Amino acid sequence: MILFSPAKINLGLRIISKRKDGYHNLKTVFYQIPLADSIEIVEDKKVSKSNIKFFCSGRKIDSKDNLCIKAYDLLKKKYDLPAVILHLNKVIPIGAGLGGGSSNAIYTLKILDKIFNLGISPTEMLGYAKNLGSDCSLFISKKTQYGHGKGDILSPYDIKLSGKFLYIVYPNINISTKEIFEKIKIKSNDHNILEVLKLSPKKWRGKLINDLESHVFEKYPILKSIKNNLYSHGAMYASMSGSGSSIFGIFEKHTKVRNIPPDFFTWGNFF
Repeated sequence: MILFSPAKINLGLRIISKRKDGYHNLKTVFYQIPLADSIEIVEDKKVSKSNIKFFCSGRKIDSKDNLCIKAYDLLKKKYDLPAVILHLNKVIPIGAGLGGGSSNAIYTLKILDKIFNLGISPTEMLGYAKNLGSDCSLFISKKTQYGHGKGDILSPYDIKLSGKFLYIVYPNINISTKEIFEKIKIKSNDHNILEVLKLSPKKWRGKLINDLESHVFEKYPILKSIKNNLYSHGAMYASMSGSGSSIFGIFEKHTKVRNIPPDFFTWGNFF
């Protein structure tokens, strides 16, 4: 079975406070996009015991810490899983703030559930998601979702961007989410991103804020330059996604963005 594992962007990201467990309380809206990896899993009938053979094409990744493998191992603790062969075709950039690894984990669970008829309940799936990572649970549903707490308390949020053009630039900078959150300084009490999202995207600039940008842009000035370049090409709104380093722009129509170094990853499509 093959499923496509989508990326996400963050529409706003406000950091509210630091928690006693070391994480941060935040508010954001997760919007899933057509950029996707593909995952294929088949039963390995040549092997009798539970085991996973992992293969990856596309982008190079470290298979030792891959969340697809962790997802299989997590299910194996409860279910008598057969041996499988998993092939991940990696398109979504790594360390980009696009949620690719988290998405891969959940879609691995979904495939294993379907092909082996495990009957995993929604509550059980949510428990596995929280075990795998704080933003994994957003990929259980395909709906746009408002996230708060650590980003793992989710509720559906209705915002329509269909017909708008999305352009993403990833400058091949792998940013450590943990490092960025450790150094973030909480500056503002104005956190009502849902009120801002009620406005037209043309009015989001300067109002829909990613609180991580200031620190990340200071360390990596090229990211600020990319954001400004998207605005200079007519973006209604541009922002860093999550903790970066991807920068996205939302346009009224299909737009060819120039002045991007050829070795940078770029992707554009309609919502």
